[in-house]
Amino acid sequence: MSDQTLVEVGYCALCRTAVELNEHGRCPLHPLQQVVDICEVRLREVDNAKANILLIRARRLRRELIGWFIALSGLLVLGYVVIFIIEF
Repeated sequence: MSDQTLVEVGYCALCRTAVELNEHGRCPLHPLQQVVDICEVRLREVDNAKANILLIRARRLRRELIGWFIALSGLLVLGYVVIFIIEF
């Protein structure tokens, strides 16, 4: 019956990992830090949920970095085009 107990798991930015949350929905080590990507899982699935949260965060970070790279590259190309137009 203890397998049916639900536990909240989320990502703490100060711990930089997925943690089990306390009864207030906060990180036990950093109770003032807001936790994101919170999900409620069964007690036996906590490790899978933590790994899933970290995987989702890694994919999101990679996607954001690619977006910033594309935006920066676009600004550089735009700058070169403007300079080319001004010179001629």
